[in-house]
Amino acid sequence: TLLQKINLQLGITIVVITHQMSVIKDICDRVAVMENGEIQEEGTVFDVFSSPKSAIAKGFIETAENLTTFHQKLSEGSLPGIGDNTPVWFLTFSGNSAGEAVVCELSVKFGLSANIVYSNIDFLKGRSLGKLAVGISGNLENIEKARSYLVSKRIGLEVLK
Repeated sequence: TLLQKINLQLGITIVVITHQMSVIKDICDRVAVMENGEIQEEGTVFDVFSSPKSAIAKGFIETAENLTTFHQKLSEGSLPGIGDNTPVWFLTFSGNSAGEAVVCELSVKFGLSANIVYSNIDFLKGRSLGKLAVGISGNLENIEKARSYLVSKRIGLEVLK
């Protein structure tokens, strides 16, 4: 809080070096992720947290959001309600899409079931950033239509399984 106050009142740029992603999310406007003394990725906090490009940034963010445990459970096949043939999608919501009832739409528009197996929402500088992993079940044709629909709505979609 003191650093934010100094920054706002005096207009002083403050450089923070930390491994604590919560500090970066709370007080920083921009972030540079370094490895072995070299910048691997840089940008606004929102951009880097919503769509990390480098492996090191992805690792930091996964640790901060407890995604490491989720990925471990997924690889072990020990997520509740997720069978061997159940597709798992990792969805990233930002901007206007963060407030939409997308899981409901998957059911109503496409007749699919979406089992939520991970979720997180952050508020970075007044913007919402939601992450959701769902196991999808239903007709294969409708699963593909739903995937295309989500991509058309600019919802980040990564097929994990």
